[in-house]
Amino acid sequence: MHSFKTESQNYTNFVFYSLAESNLALTLLTSTFAHLKKAGLLADRYLMTAPRPMGGPDSVPSVTPDEALEVVSKLRTNTFRFRYDVGGSSQGIGLIPQPGMKQYYCFNIGTQIPEMMPPSWSPLIELLTRTVRLALAGTHNPAYIGWQRCADAEYYSKRYGSIEGFRRMPLLPPPLDDVQRLDVSNNPGRFDSVNGGPAFVCSDLWLGPTFWDYAPCLKEEILAQPWLELRETPDFLYIKSYPEPFTRPDGEQGEIQRRLWQILFHSDCRWPPNSEPS
Repeated sequence: MHSFKTESQNYTNFVFYSLAESNLALTLLTSTFAHLKKAGLLADRYLMTAPRPMGGPDSVPSVTPDEALEVVSKLRTNTFRFRYDVGGSSQGIGLIPQPGMKQYYCFNIGTQIPEMMPPSWSPLIELLTRTVRLALAGTHNPAYIGWQRCADAEYYSKRYGSIEGFRRMPLLPPPLDDVQRLDVSNNPGRFDSVNGGPAFVCSDLWLGPTFWDYAPCLKEEILAQPWLELRETPDFLYIKSYPEPFTRPDGEQGEIQRRLWQILFHSDCRWPPNSEPS
């Protein structure tokens, strides 16, 4: 059971959770475009998939980076999604409010295009920490995150394998309870909410000033961990716990993720699903 394997990939995504503030969208996108342009990773044009234009869902305009910034500068909400496609692969840049966390927004960038993948997202993440109020950021393997956060029972069984061990919950009350949702709340690679703030673990994490407003841990608890590679600045505390993004919920990687959940969020994780804690 649970034999799906996520291979190491030559690309990673990053997520960056920050507090809502005026001009958040424009600030993030301006800094990001400037960084990508300097690194030679900026596309000439992007498809604007959100917000939807007046032409309707089938009308997806193509805009230059400058035009994208002009559109975002006029937005009334901090929401946008831009995508560049080539040869069946894409680079995506988006900002959305985090459901259930009204004051937090999720900014993310991912690319499947090798020539548009930087050696590291760290310089951009650390640039952004100097412009907006970071809560929590991390880099991850998108295939692993897709596996660990998949709650659709039918899709999971087709894509990832056995759903044995998962607690299954009806998505809707009877008589519409035939569609089931998997309980992934104990998975090592899950996304969670702790005290109203975003919670997840990655091999590379940046904890911002607003992280300490909701996190149950003390900074001193983290600084006392000799097995972690740590770097503290006025804008963030950087944590490296594994050489590359996690691809497994078990073995050494699973144990590291469990230790991170316990230290950072005073929580836990289990794999296989709903197994007894060791």
